[in-house]
Amino acid sequence: MTVDKEELSGALTNFLAIPGNLKHTLSGWFEEVWLLDVTVTGVPPNQKVDRRIITAPDNKSKHLGLKSAAQLGTSFPADMVNVLQALQK
Repeated sequence: MTVDKEELSGALTNFLAIPGNLKHTLSGWFEEVWLLDVTVTGVPPNQKVDRRIITAPDNKSKHLGLKSAAQLGTSFPADMVNVLQALQK
């Protein structure tokens, strides 16, 4: 992943680390494009890690082309049980 900063607004956008303009069109080649988000809160030994799969873009991931042809929710826990349940609906 790379982060680009828009000069006028100062907005940061995430892209796949691919040279050229391919990073803008790559997601169009796939039916499902997800982002794995890992959020760490607290400090050890009370540290919590939340892993989620995001299928709908927010402001920081709008240029990744996130989408779900399977009509999945906007996000769900990133473990195989939840992924398989979401895909079987």
